[in-house]
Order: sequence, then C-alpha cells, then structure tokens
Amino acid sequence: MLLSSKAVAVRAVIRKSQRAFSVPPKTTIAIKTAQPTLNVKPPNTNKPPNSSVDTAITNSSTGSSLSKVLLLGLLSTPAATAVYIKQNPEWNPATLKDDVRWIKFRELVLGNEATDTTLAPMKRTPEDFSSAINNAHNEMKAENEEKVESKADKLDKKLEKAAKKAVKAEKKVAKLKNELEFKKVESEVHKDEGFVEKRDTKAAAVDAGAASALDKKQDDAMAKARDEIAKLAGEASPDQLFHQLDNQIQATTNGLLSALKEESEAAAAEMDKHYMSGLDELDAKSLAIRVAQLATEMKHRSKWEAVRLLESLRHMEENVQKKSTEMLRRQSELHKELLARELRLQRELLSRQMREEIDALKKQYSDDLARSVSQQRMSLLSELQRTFDRERKAIQERYNQQLEEATQNMQKSFTDERAKRVQELKEYRAELCALGEALDSSSTYEAFSHRVHKASMAALALSDRVEAAAPLRSGIRALREAARNDPFIDAAIKSLPQEAIEQGAPSVGQLQERFKVVKSVGHRTALVPENSGLIGQAFGTALSLLMIPPGGPIEGTDTDAVLSRAEFALKSGDIEKAVEEMKALSGLPAQVSHDWISAAQSRLAVEQTAKVIKAHVALLAASCS
Repeated sequence: MLLSSKAVAVRAVIRKSQRAFSVPPKTTIAIKTAQPTLNVKPPNTNKPPNSSVDTAITNSSTGSSLSKVLLLGLLSTPAATAVYIKQNPEWNPATLKDDVRWIKFRELVLGNEATDTTLAPMKRTPEDFSSAINNAHNEMKAENEEKVESKADKLDKKLEKAAKKAVKAEKKVAKLKNELEFKKVESEVHKDEGFVEKRDTKAAAVDAGAASALDKKQDDAMAKARDEIAKLAGEASPDQLFHQLDNQIQATTNGLLSALKEESEAAAAEMDKHYMSGLDELDAKSLAIRVAQLATEMKHRSKWEAVRLLESLRHMEENVQKKSTEMLRRQSELHKELLARELRLQRELLSRQMREEIDALKKQYSDDLARSVSQQRMSLLSELQRTFDRERKAIQERYNQQLEEATQNMQKSFTDERAKRVQELKEYRAELCALGEALDSSSTYEAFSHRVHKASMAALALSDRVEAAAPLRSGIRALREAARNDPFIDAAIKSLPQEAIEQGAPSVGQLQERFKVVKSVGHRTALVPENSGLIGQAFGTALSLLMIPPGGPIEGTDTDAVLSRAEFALKSGDIEKAVEEMKALSGLPAQVSHDWISAAQSRLAVEQTAKVIKAHVALLAASCS
C-alpha cells in the first residue's frame, strides 16, 4: 500500500510538471510565489568596459541556448528527473539554478520548504526532528486506518450482496423443492441441507477459539459438497439422461417385439390346430373349401395384425415422448439444484475470504507503520549526512583557495625567474661580444666559428625534433658534442624533464587533439554531483549528451567557461595561457585534466629551453661577426 501511494504521488508530480512546462513561459515574467529565502540572483547584464559588442552577443546567446537545451533535455524525461531530484535534493546545476522554469519544477517536486532547505542551510533542533517524526507517524497511521476502514466497508457491501444473492437462491431452491417429484433427488437435497446446517452450527459454536479447525472443516465440507454437486452434475448430464432414455426405449421395443412374436407363434399354432388337422380325410371339394377358409382367415388376421402393430407403435411413441419429457424436466430440476448448492458454497467462500483480507490488512498496516518509521529515521540520517558533506565541502573549498593562492605565488616567482634569466642572457651576450673583440688569432676565430656553426645546426635539429614531438636524446647528444665546455648549454639541457628526453614532448597538434578528449570528459564530469554513485554518473552523462558546450572564450568560473578560454588560447598557440586557465579547475574536472596539464608544461619547458639555446647560439654567432 505504501509503495502504491508513493507511485500515485510520483505520477501526480509528473502530471503537475507536464502541465507546468507544456507551454514554457517567457523568461521576463517574474515568479509571484517565489520565497525570499531562495536568493535567486538575476543574470549579470553588466558588460566589462573593454569588452566588444560581438563578445557580449556571443556570450549571451551561448548561455541562453545552453540553458534552453539543458532544460529541454530535462523536461523530455520529467519522470526520471523528478525521481532523481527526489533522491538527491541538493543537486542543482549552476547552468539552470537561475532559470525560472527550473525553480518552478524543483518547487513542484520538492515543495517550497524542500527548495528552501536545499538553497539555504537548515537549522533544526532534535525537538523539531522528533515532532516531524510524530506528525509523519500520526498521518501515516490515520491514512492506513482510513484505507482499512474503506476496505472493510467494501467487504461488508460485498457480503451484503452475497447474502442477498444467497437469499434469492434459497428462495429459488425452496420453490424448486416443491416441484421435485423424484424421491431420490429430494432425499439427497434434504440430506445435504441438513449436513450444511449442521456444519454451520458447529462452525458458529467454535469460531472464537478454533479458527483453523473451522477452516479445515469448511474445506472438507465444501469438498464433499463439491463431490455431491459433481455427482449430481454427472447424473443430470444430457448424455447420461439420453443413455437411460435409450435403454428404456430399447427395453420397451424388445418387449413389444417379444409380445408380437409370441402372438404370431400362438396364431400359427392355432391355425395349425384348426386348419391343418384332418387334411388326409378331406376330399378335393372339402379341401378347396378349407383352403378358401384359410385364405380368408389369413387375410383377416393380416389386417388386424397390422392394425394392432400400428396401435402398439403409437403407444410406444407416446411412452417414449413422455419419458423424454420427464428426463428433460429432471435435468432442469437437477441443474437448478446444482445452482443452489453452488451459491451456498460461494457464500461460505466469501465469508472466509473476508476474514483473510481483514487479517492481511491488519498485518499490512503494522508493516507499513514500521516501514514508515524506518524511512523517517533514514531521511533524518541522510539529512545529517548532507549537512556534514556541506561542511566538508566548505573546508575543501577553503583549502583549494589557499592552494590556488600558493600556485599563483609560484607562477609569479617563475615569471620573475624567467625575466632574470633573460637579463642574464643579455649579460652573456655582452660578455660574448667583448670576448669576440678580444679574439686576435684567425685560427682561434675559425675554430670558434666552426664550433658555433655546429652548435647552431645542432640547436636547429633539436628544435625540429621538438616540433616533431620526437625523442630528444640524439639531438641533445649532438648538441653536447657541438658545444663542448659550454656551461650555459649544459645547464639548459639538465633542466629538461627526463621523460621529454626519452619520449619527446607532445606537439601543439597532439595537445589540441588530447584537449578535445579532456574537454569532453571534463564537461561530462562537471554535471555529475559529488558522491552520487553510478546513478549520478549516468545522469551526468545523459545531460552532457543533451548540452552543447559553449564556443569561444566566455567569462565565468564554471567548468565550461574555463574550458572554452583554455581551448581558445590553445588554438591561438598560447600554451602557457591555456595551462594557466586549466589550473583554475577544481574537483573531478581538475583530476581529469591533470595529465594534460603535465604534458603541456613539459611542452612549455622544452620550447623555452630550445628558445634559450637558440638565443645563446645566436649570440655566439653574432660574436663571430
């Protein structure tokens, strides 16, 4: 019963949601029933002073189309969305949380109080929890009592109808009893009635303390009654009756034929006695007279025998018709008797079924009550767990903020270090120029020029391998051989990651291809609620298939905005900017993009080292001129 009531409630919510979203309202209409605690922020229409008109148009159109597509995907399956929100009330995507229709849909599913609870932290005391449990318990108890009473009323009505039918059937049986002529059927009916009345009396006497024994006796009595009914049905069947009628007809016919045969034999004997005796003593004339008399007698006898035979056949047909009429009347009476007995059995079965249903309702009420209390307890525990999760999430956000600040400080120090190195390169260039001016020997100058030329070729070859994303071991070996005893190049080579030397750094094209996969997975994981399990992941995947990621760089701190800016920077060739944007991610999208960020940083380190080496070699070449 509880499951059916839940199903009815879910269907009602689905019908409300379908009626509410059958004609989507315009976004400019304000919600009159919105609660003050919802804290719904209006969409930000302020434009940055340096943003262009095209960028603003792109951002606004992309955001509105994204929310419309997501809302359309959710409303295409309102039943699944309603069930999921009911199980995860805290789930509220950032893309839809400011949408008027989404807020209205959440209010329909969760109610105003549940919506306020999701958006604002609840502050309840144990007394509130206990009062809520008591109220729910009382409501469930009243609802179950009403259902039990309604079912009991229905059963009473059924029993009244069955009793009326039984009374009518008994009247018909009494009427039929007065018309019965067969003593055997009458005695069997009276015997069966006495047996049923006796069984009913015994059942009423021991009903309070022996319900199981009563049921057993009732089953036995009903089985016996059914056997008797089956026996009567066999006797009243058309085949049995016609078989008996056929036997009687055959017996009558055989008797009639036997009588005719005896009469014919007696007549033949009489003729032999009267007309055949003394033939030897008669003369021809007397014999002719005797023959004529015999012919006349035979003629009269044949005539009267035919008349008598016709009369016997007519009498036999009347007897057969009378017996068939009696058989049909007996069959009708037996069928009426069977109907009366079946009605009495149905009345007994309905009484027993009513008692069983009442017992089942009592048991179901107790089970539903225990289940309701258990569900209330589980809901309170889940609410406490959600509060704990919110506190933990706040702590995690503070930690992430501190980590981001530390990362920014490290990035700033890295920028300062790079500027310092550039300054040192400039100083090295000045020193090399001074060293070139000090070279006074042509042989030394030629050897230095040859070494610089080999170093330049090795640096170009290293740059080509970097662009081809090939392993750098052979290029580094050639560069070290060309630039022997050059501490700057040795230091630059040692700063390269060992993985890039062995396997090579990914190219810009490879990073762009990998970024497509990272963007797709990050877009999908951004829609998956935390600690939601397989259902949340499947739901996030379905939403990601319905949503269209925004194109172009857009402002914002959500995952789609960060991915769009990183993609735009990567397409422009600014890997450093893309890495900086990707580091702003958090949660599951940050874990998904970790490997890509490492690969991009490896690419940046290799490119910067190659540029530094090329600049150093260029300074050496400039010192030779």
